Amino acid sequence: MPETRNDPAKLWAEYKSGMSYKQQIGLYDTVAINRNFYIGRQWEGVEANGLPTPSIPVLKLIVRHQIAAILSDNIKMIASPFSGTVFMDQSYLKYVTNVISSKFEQLFEFNFLSTLLREYVTNAEVDGDACLYSWFDPDIETGQWARGDIVTEIVENSRVVFGNPNDRRVQKQPWIMIARRMVLEDAKREAKQYDGDEESIVEDTDETNNYHQNLASGKCTVVMKFWREYYTEKVQDKIGNTQSVRKSRIMAEEFTAGTIIRKAYDTGLKLYPITWFSIDNIPNSYHGQAVITGLIDDQIAINKMLAMVELSLTTTAFPKVIYDGTRIAKWDNRVGGAIKVIGGGDVRNAAAIINPATIDSQIYQFINFFIDKVKEMLGATSAALGEAKAYNTSALVANQRASAIPHDVTRTALYQSIEDLGRIYMDLMRVNYGERYTMMRNESTGVSAPAMFDFSVLNRLPLSIKLDVGASSYWSEITTVQTLGDLLTNGKIELVDYLDRLPEGIIPQKQELIDKINEAVKAKQDAMLNGVAGGNTKMLPSGGGNNIPIPSIRGNSELQRAVLSGAKVS
Repeated sequence: MPETRNDPAKLWAEYKSGMSYKQQIGLYDTVAINRNFYIGRQWEGVEANGLPTPSIPVLKLIVRHQIAAILSDNIKMIASPFSGTVFMDQSYLKYVTNVISSKFEQLFEFNFLSTLLREYVTNAEVDGDACLYSWFDPDIETGQWARGDIVTEIVENSRVVFGNPNDRRVQKQPWIMIARRMVLEDAKREAKQYDGDEESIVEDTDETNNYHQNLASGKCTVVMKFWREYYTEKVQDKIGNTQSVRKSRIMAEEFTAGTIIRKAYDTGLKLYPITWFSIDNIPNSYHGQAVITGLIDDQIAINKMLAMVELSLTTTAFPKVIYDGTRIAKWDNRVGGAIKVIGGGDVRNAAAIINPATIDSQIYQFINFFIDKVKEMLGATSAALGEAKAYNTSALVANQRASAIPHDVTRTALYQSIEDLGRIYMDLMRVNYGERYTMMRNESTGVSAPAMFDFSVLNRLPLSIKLDVGASSYWSEITTVQTLGDLLTNGKIELVDYLDRLPEGIIPQKQELIDKINEAVKAKQDAMLNGVAGGNTKMLPSGGGNNIPIPSIRGNSELQRAVLSGAKVS
């Protein structure tokens, strides 16, 4: 039991200690600067003194390219049982895993995870870290008697505090805090709901010094603390032996600077409901390094070169007129306007035009070289961006795929983070879902229909999560169907193999069709074997049975040859 439990002063001091660590590593300033450079405010705070302030958003191009290269639209989560669950009925295991996999798909749609993951990766690229927080909202209408569903949202890295700042592994933390800015009325309503002291909730300022948050009034900081509590439980095995097993559960409480909103309670969870993702990890710190942080100096150099070129162009790149002030009182730039020249003599000597200075072409070449080199070092090559001319489609695709290889490490880390999210979803299902209807796909008809399922089975059924990442942009369903069709036409695969590998939804009642084909093949095979065994010579051509073509049915060819040749079959 933590010493800070239900003590708002100690809890707030613990929270401030975590914020102090962030200030010491310069997280708040880094995030603010990175965000400004990403959205285009690259001259903010700079005294330009009348100089031009141009900028080319190279950083945004690179970040968006990396997001597109790392993230795929078709991400599918599939549940599969641990190998140690072989003692259970396999058909029931398959049914359960199909239900969980179907629920994953529904949650992905409900939480708009495709859009959410883009923001998730963007935060990691720009801020250094990204965080997803999931919880069960009991007020969500589900269209059935069972209410509530799982919600996932983005949390800024500046509002997440780890109990051990030297370890980035979420599930190894002694405790984790998540802070959010709430409207006073909402915070007081929540405190009243959980018998908290609503009168002690007062307005305060944002501890992260967020500019936009501090502009809004009538808010306070509400912190949710999670911690892992260990306990011992006696369990009995199949032969009657009793042993003590050390287990853990996730506890939580909610507080502000001066009061407890919700006292400590057991969430029922086994996992912290948080996923954490960093692009580049820093040893001995849970905060990572943002991609933009290392590129800001490059962006500043590009902006300075552009500013100097623009200044040179505006001051010396255009022709200048010089005139004799004793002969011309005032120069007139109007189109067709007359200019009065005093005195006689040649008027050509009264005024002249100075040709503009030329800028060395090497300056432009260096700027382009600098920009291209920065993009190239981060994988945003012309081929990867689709800017290269497609003289050879295969070569272009090969170049694009080769340029995406450096992102594989980051992509793997992202998929691991999504797997962690899947485990959290299962943990929340286990605790909160109970009995409810869920959409299940009928394998024989291909039609989805609601079916009742008791999610408490997850308490006694260990499942693993396998992340099935969908096809990238190079391989679509259309390409898959075309390739399978070519293989079938050329006789490289059988019809059953073709149907089995078609994407779902292409052919209705696909499984029923596969079953009928298999039954027809089996019936034909059985009829042939029964006819030979019963002495039906009409099935044998003159000259013996050795000339009968043997069907290429897997697993039965040797048996058929033995029967047709008259050999003794043991």
